[in-house]
Amino acid sequence: MMKFRLLLLPFAWLYGCIITIRYALYETGIFKRHVFKVPIVAIGNLSVGGTGKSPLTLYLATLISNRMKTGILSRGYGRKSKGLLIANNNATASKIGDEPMMYYQNFLSNGNVLVAVAEKRVTGVDALIQKGMQALVLDDAYQHLAVKAGLYILLTDYNNLYCNDYLLPAGNLREWRSAAHRAQIIMVTKCPVDISPADKNKITTALKLQQHQHLFFSSIAYAPILNVLNALPALNNHFADLINYDCLLITGIANPQPLIVYCQKHFAQVHTLTFADHYMFNENDLSQGRKIFDNIANSKKLILTTQKDWMRLQQGHLKIVLNDLPVYVQPISMQIDNIETFNQIIHTYVNSTHTNG
Repeated sequence: MMKFRLLLLPFAWLYGCIITIRYALYETGIFKRHVFKVPIVAIGNLSVGGTGKSPLTLYLATLISNRMKTGILSRGYGRKSKGLLIANNNATASKIGDEPMMYYQNFLSNGNVLVAVAEKRVTGVDALIQKGMQALVLDDAYQHLAVKAGLYILLTDYNNLYCNDYLLPAGNLREWRSAAHRAQIIMVTKCPVDISPADKNKITTALKLQQHQHLFFSSIAYAPILNVLNALPALNNHFADLINYDCLLITGIANPQPLIVYCQKHFAQVHTLTFADHYMFNENDLSQGRKIFDNIANSKKLILTTQKDWMRLQQGHLKIVLNDLPVYVQPISMQIDNIETFNQIIHTYVNSTHTNG
């Protein structure tokens, strides 16, 4: 497969030329870059696929909203609507996208956070500022040059560092590796929990950081599973007993492998039903899931999914298919190494920009 993709290098160079021209048009002012007075933190990656943007978006919005009103802006990938939408009680995953819906539900009780979606980020930023937001977190906005953020955070997967990758279609990069220079913070995500100092040093050398850049390492953190449909009484507060249960893991995320590995360590057996990222489930998919679940011999069994997937699965016509089955979600968060320093950088930027603005 890799040899085949290397044959596509000429097309990658052509794509790279287009990217370079686009960037130059913004840098020379031919395409306008909009600067706003509120602090804006933009999160993104150079590669396609999942690098952990959603957990970091949740973390940053929580951190910043402790001090000021914070808006989360996303494109709303996979939604059936168009244009600007502010999340409210009528929001669904099909209307605003699964990730914004997850953000909205996470911050329902937090009056300091507002979630919006817009293909045109300038329109979204304007709307959130008009709604009184004092700081903004832009999800998956590293390539959205029309909005000039004050702080860029670039994520790269521990198992697929951007410095070892190639431009599309020969590799998975959306931009040249050199585009990493725009970031003030680079975060290596999905690291082993016990990553060694030697490994960190090796990665630091490979990434060739510039003087203005800070490097952080993070790992996936899994909280106890949460029931969303038909709780199993025997499991209440006894999650150590999961090792006796089989689970049917239903996912539609970019890279389910880390979650599958985690589940294999905590359940007797893991059965999987896997779909593409942001996949819009239908009744046939869930009927297939029911058949798999019914055929599991172990009487101790449950269905497990991610919070993001549950945003799509809980929509009325789909929820009916699962209505009598025990369904749980696996909360996923990010554990950041040297978190005090990370928090200080965020607070220093947000506070100084907010004061100056």
